[in-house]
Amino acid sequence: MPKRNVEKLIPVAMKVFEKHKNEFNPETKGYFASFGPSVMMAGLLQTVLFYDSKSEYINTIIWEIMTDESIQWSGGKSSLKDLIEKNNNILNKKRVLEVIVACKLVIKTYELE
Repeated sequence: MPKRNVEKLIPVAMKVFEKHKNEFNPETKGYFASFGPSVMMAGLLQTVLFYDSKSEYINTIIWEIMTDESIQWSGGKSSLKDLIEKNNNILNKKRVLEVIVACKLVIKTYELE
């Protein structure tokens, strides 16, 4: 995972987290902490589908970071679920994991109640 990609994603993730800060709760940190290991164990598609049914805003946050004008990793799709269902490849897996790492770093700056 290139360090420069994560460094580029951190300011974008901070902007998105600031926008969604009212939706955070103590479970949020756990969701982001378990997303990466879930991708490695179950696969990207299964993880995205699980979080889509369990906590849709996690996928929304990831998608907003990936579609930011400075990142533009959307591939012309309308949602994270749509992108992964249509194009579940190693590049998208790598990108989602990079976004998760940036989210984990940013979430440490917020106090969750």
